[in-house]
Amino acid sequence: MENELQTLTHSRLRKRRACARDETWTFDQGYRPIEDEHEARDFGTLWHQAHDVHAKGKKLSSLFEHDIDPISDDEAIRRRQYMRAKVSALWVCYNEYWSEKTFGAKGKDSTRAQPGDDPVVMVPFPNVELYKLIAAEQVFTAPLVNPHTMRKSTIWQLRGAADGVLQDSRERHVVLERKSTSLDITDGSDYFTKLSLDYQLSIYTIGVESLGYETHGCVYDVTKRPGQRPLKATPEEKRKVKKDGTPYANIRYADETPLEFYERIVEAIREDPEKYFQRRFVSRNEGQLFAFLENTWEDAKAKREDQLADRGERRPNPDACFMYGQCHFWSCCSTATHPRDYPDKYQKLDDPFVELREEGA
Repeated sequence: MENELQTLTHSRLRKRRACARDETWTFDQGYRPIEDEHEARDFGTLWHQAHDVHAKGKKLSSLFEHDIDPISDDEAIRRRQYMRAKVSALWVCYNEYWSEKTFGAKGKDSTRAQPGDDPVVMVPFPNVELYKLIAAEQVFTAPLVNPHTMRKSTIWQLRGAADGVLQDSRERHVVLERKSTSLDITDGSDYFTKLSLDYQLSIYTIGVESLGYETHGCVYDVTKRPGQRPLKATPEEKRKVKKDGTPYANIRYADETPLEFYERIVEAIREDPEKYFQRRFVSRNEGQLFAFLENTWEDAKAKREDQLADRGERRPNPDACFMYGQCHFWSCCSTATHPRDYPDKYQKLDDPFVELREEGA
């Protein structure tokens, strides 16, 4: 339909700013890898699904096709068993650490979060103020507005899926956003300061308010992905033993099983849970929303010019090829070909915004 508005999500805007060709192939043309194993993304998807399954009163086991014990001889299944072991271990410890009835934290004092406070403050703890979840998985569509003229775009709209909406004891609303990361999230790190600069919160603030909730910020529920890897058997030529015939402590005669992997991760998290679990309130003010709309309006305008000139895919950014590991379009860019030339490797989706159906945009 000619008058149908095109969609801008956080994922699309981020990809556009990194590489115009990647964004064009992904969202304008709808190409995605058929088999695209990416540990961080796969973990994040499972982590969001775990919360969704739990909210629906189902067991976490319903997420997984294979049990973690016994270990499979099939390499692909075995990889999924280890991934399940990691997610399951984190889920057990997450629910041990956080109260299931509040969105407070444990173990130390905190100050009350106010809209005018420093952009990043601790989420209030149970003895100060409670949050309750009043709406989960909020998918939204909102107009893209020029902040100088307040004119709505006739080309673009903002879309996304927030993990939820929370309400405090004074019936004020905040966005809930869950994230998983490999970065340091402990006190003193820059992780939450960077989140305060991220455009995603601005999109979600505008989107959630379009649903009728007046918000003043976001509670980020952040979980650090365990960095442990399954231990492999020591090569036979390196299996040294003591004089009494017993092996040294670092010698293994067999690969670590997924069950052993699960138990090792649980032990590590329980030793230092704050390394893995943090929650913060991040505020969003009118100036930040204005800046987001101003920049996004200009980005959308430039994007539309690329579409009309049919030049988006002619604008690769080599600096982004290995920004998050190797780009999934590397085999095309490096050989001056197109995803359509690899029908066994890439599929063309009818709806390129699969993230709205999976884990939020």
